[in-house]
Amino acid sequence: MKIGVTGGTGFIGQYLLKQKKRENDFYIVMTAQRDIQEYYHSENIEYVCCEYEKENAFDIFKECDAIVHLGAQRPVGNNRNRMEDYWEGILFTERLFEFAYNNNILNIVNISSGSVYDQTLNLPYKEESASRPQNCYAIAKLCCEKLAHMYNRNYGMHIKSLRLGRVFGVGERKEFMPAVFLERCINKEALIVKGNENSTKDYLYVKDAVNAIIKAYEHVNVCGVYNISAGIETSNLELADAYCKVFSNESGYRVEHLEGVRETRILMDISEARKVLGFETEFTLESALIDMSKEIGHRKII
Repeated sequence: MKIGVTGGTGFIGQYLLKQKKRENDFYIVMTAQRDIQEYYHSENIEYVCCEYEKENAFDIFKECDAIVHLGAQRPVGNNRNRMEDYWEGILFTERLFEFAYNNNILNIVNISSGSVYDQTLNLPYKEESASRPQNCYAIAKLCCEKLAHMYNRNYGMHIKSLRLGRVFGVGERKEFMPAVFLERCINKEALIVKGNENSTKDYLYVKDAVNAIIKAYEHVNVCGVYNISAGIETSNLELADAYCKVFSNESGYRVEHLEGVRETRILMDISEARKVLGFETEFTLESALIDMSKEIGHRKII
């Protein structure tokens, strides 16, 4: 199977290219990067530099059997961003879907986010639960989901929109809590739990996220929206404790309360992904952290 990938030089994209479940899969990675030497290379990966805004930008995917759409503008600042930060990504997604339809590439995996849900709802969130996006990034993701639904309904496409939980792993953006915890554990510094220590998230190890993407594009004729996460609530305190335990950080952690920060809880129902895509997580939080510690050790040796 030949698979086109947008956003292949990003955090999840690089793990997708490394984690080859089927050796006969060939990945064509669309990138605006001119210097690609730092990225993962293999005989079944071809990086193609292109200008995203050009009309023929997607021509490199013409011979592909499927497309994985990872490319997106990430949240910026303190979430007080504006929709103008994301218009280009929405238009890019529409152009990609239109190109795919015109070239009979009906099998697409579109990466969305669990942040689209209304967090005042009872847990766990199901795919049919009401949406109330938390920020402009989530609004953009929901908009792309709606585009996918339109192409599926009107044009018989098989676009799978995967609402990912909070993805973590080695190499994620440094401002996120798990990445901060990892860096402080490596430096044997105390972890600081800011805000409400009892707030929870549904964490998803990056390698499990990749497995879900592979499952999705292997289910050629399936379409729709699917929650992809561990299906487990983990509080900020539990997360900090797990990092300290696995990385033997005797400095421990402390809570830094911030005034006005309310308790939030996030938990996603993944039963639909289990039933339709055959998705199951392979990693618990602890085993994921152990896997990360091995990866860090390997990188240091290299």
